[in-house]
Amino acid sequence: MTRLIEVSHWGNIAVEETIDLKHCGAVLKGPFSRYDYQRQPDSGISSVKSFKTILPAAAQDVYYRDDIGNISTSHLVVLDDSVEMEVRPRFPLFGGWKTHYVIGYNLPSYEYLYNFGDQYALKMRFMDHVFDDQVIDDLTVKLILPEGARNIHLDTPYRINRQADELHYTYLDTFGRPVITAHKSNLVEQHIQDIVIHYTFNKVLMLQEPLLVVGAFYILFFTVIIYVRLDFSITKDPAAEARMKVASITEQVLTLVNKRLGLYRHFEEAVNKYKQSRDIGTLNSGRKTLETEHRGLSSDIASLQSKLKAEGSDLAEKVAEIQKLDCQVKDLALKASQEAERLVAGKVKKDAYIENDKHLSSKRQDLVSRIDAILDTL
Repeated sequence: MTRLIEVSHWGNIAVEETIDLKHCGAVLKGPFSRYDYQRQPDSGISSVKSFKTILPAAAQDVYYRDDIGNISTSHLVVLDDSVEMEVRPRFPLFGGWKTHYVIGYNLPSYEYLYNFGDQYALKMRFMDHVFDDQVIDDLTVKLILPEGARNIHLDTPYRINRQADELHYTYLDTFGRPVITAHKSNLVEQHIQDIVIHYTFNKVLMLQEPLLVVGAFYILFFTVIIYVRLDFSITKDPAAEARMKVASITEQVLTLVNKRLGLYRHFEEAVNKYKQSRDIGTLNSGRKTLETEHRGLSSDIASLQSKLKAEGSDLAEKVAEIQKLDCQVKDLALKASQEAERLVAGKVKKDAYIENDKHLSSKRQDLVSRIDAILDTL
């Protein structure tokens, strides 16, 4: 029998028992017929059809399987102080027959693991109840402690043979988990007693696995970012480079055109302030800002238009169309400011001004919509 106990400081203790069971009664003579065995209830009196295994009361996620797979012919009964499992092998056991199976379950660590600071003590049974009046010829217990456990000491109620410690590697382990291996022969039910494993464990090491996961994803994403941004091609593609250059120039044109359209909005605000305050300085300042910044932006756009034309792109013609429409927008904006001056000076009636301003605003909005439509096609 091999008993494997894996301790996790994340709240779980996994126990798995691998059992090689032999019926040491009188050896069966002659052939065996399952048909006759099932047809005659009194046949095979010395055979073992099933037996009860007692598990700890906190046992959960219990499984029972062999080399073929899961064995469904078992029953689990949860009692107040234990979990009783009826184990039914795939075939009845006669004298001299053997069977091999595995039973596993999980336990909450808070019932078996105690600590004071970095000092930990695990108190568990060295062996469990397999069946009534059991005799275990050979038992090997392997205790897998968390990675980083040190100063390991074992307290046992009777003499056992402790073998050399090993290392066990599982997911996200770096330098391995210590494995304490103990061996004893010829055990009976009276040997079902607790052993205590003392060890030291730094709680900071619990962050090791989450940090490894975070670091792995960080390296993965960083590698993807580098890969998609670098050009690993041996030869250059002139057409692709030209497309990239045209796209870059177009992006600059879009930015400058939108910025230039924003100048008209600011100028319109200056005109509205002038109408309220009748301060000619406000209007002149707004007109000067419009002229200065508009001249610089138009010059930059014209320069980019020349670059597009040099690249042989048909987008240069669309930029030229935007330039023409923008000149009309500017003229309408300046004409609107002149009408505002006439209104403030009393040279035009308010009703006539409102009508003219509405007409100019409608034409300007129509031109801006045409410019936006061209921008959408760039």
